Amino acid sequence: MFCCAGADDDVAASESKGAKFAKIEIKGWKVDPNPIGEGGFGAVHLCTEVKTGKRRACKAMRLPTAQDRDDFRHEVAVLKATGKHKNICHCIDVAEDARYGYLVMQSCTGGELFDRIAARNCSEKDAAMAIVDVLAALNHLHTKRIIHRDIKPENLLYKDKQPGSPLKLIDFGLAIQLQPGQRETEVCGTTSYMAPEVLRGSYSFECDIWSLGVICFFMLSGKLPFPGRSDEEKEARILRGSFSFSEEQWNSNLR
Repeated sequence: MFCCAGADDDVAASESKGAKFAKIEIKGWKVDPNPIGEGGFGAVHLCTEVKTGKRRACKAMRLPTAQDRDDFRHEVAVLKATGKHKNICHCIDVAEDARYGYLVMQSCTGGELFDRIAARNCSEKDAAMAIVDVLAALNHLHTKRIIHRDIKPENLLYKDKQPGSPLKLIDFGLAIQLQPGQRETEVCGTTSYMAPEVLRGSYSFECDIWSLGVICFFMLSGKLPFPGRSDEEKEARILRGSFSFSEEQWNSNLR
């Protein structure tokens, strides 16, 4: 369900000294005031649906400017267009007040794909299962003419810690929905995973597939294919298509 409540009745947020979110009130939800994660956007809290007792995650996003509010509403619109898919962390409810926007999302407790790669805890089977999950999510998005534009391990969460747990795609802050035949020109995303056509300023859905290829390389080798000391160096390597396979590196990383 998508709803937008006013600050004076259904949604209110108040801050106190020493706490970023002293109280969050969203109609129909009981929100834990202690965040389980924080970032430049705001914070993530656990929440419970009053009617059913189901546990979810509430992403509280700061909206200090009119542009931030427009960006939040754009993300909501894209999430609504996305619909439900087993490999996408879908939005259950949304609200905003004078200072914050709130997204109530599915709760994924299995951790980021990035953490498993960093711990070198990925087998070829794990990589294959992950690629299948992300391809399924991207196929769903692309049939709806949506490009995610920030496919990376940090935006892929395991549903839970059980063996074989599916991956779910999160964070649609950069996602856009294209018109038929449209090519996007805005250069955005995370440099290490950006496709060359994004850097050149003319791209479409294929940029997400490139990013997934980078993730596959990362999972199997433990290294990114286009490293660099700066974004400029990484971009130059990407545009040249300059990468190498080290047999020793790949054999030592896989378990």
